[in-house]
Amino acid sequence: MTPRPPPVLLNVDDNEIARYARSRTLRHAGFEVLEADSGTQALASLEAREPALVLLDVQLPDISGIEVCRQIKRRWPSVLVLQTSAAFVSSEDRVRGFEGGADAYLIQPIDPEELVATVRALMRLHAAEEAARTLNETLEQRIEARTAELHAANHRLQEQIAQRERAESALVQAQKMEAVGQLTGAMAHDFNNLLAG
Repeated sequence: MTPRPPPVLLNVDDNEIARYARSRTLRHAGFEVLEADSGTQALASLEAREPALVLLDVQLPDISGIEVCRQIKRRWPSVLVLQTSAAFVSSEDRVRGFEGGADAYLIQPIDPEELVATVRALMRLHAAEEAARTLNETLEQRIEARTAELHAANHRLQEQIAQRERAESALVQAQKMEAVGQLTGAMAHDFNNLLAG
């Protein structure tokens, strides 16, 4: 069995030192990490290669990270977003992040162990969602196949009912003809008896 490639993450932060530190931590944890320093570059990276998760700083030089998150969720709904910020740390800021579509929100500086644990937890969530989606697709295919089988069985049953009705109709007609034949035969016998007398 071929080993699975590591999950691809996109680390978006305009602070080169913070971006480097997080990327290094995540690479040591076994993830493949792409990097971007702006919202525009992040969206271009997503277009080129859809990662499983995006670490997204709120404060970017060109577009707000919350707006980038909204665009990600609109265009790539299965991509997870871990919003991060050193400047927007109030509960209102975190609420805005979640309402913008973030799946998690961490305050910087982020402890490396907490970062890895959060990313792994989100990746488990991603895997569970993918498994549920795959199961749903499989179930839909099985339902379609079973529906087609039932439709075919129903069609065969309708044909058998029609054949049986035709056979019953023919049998009734044959019984009528036999009864007419017996009646005619009896009448002819009685008529012969009258003539013979």
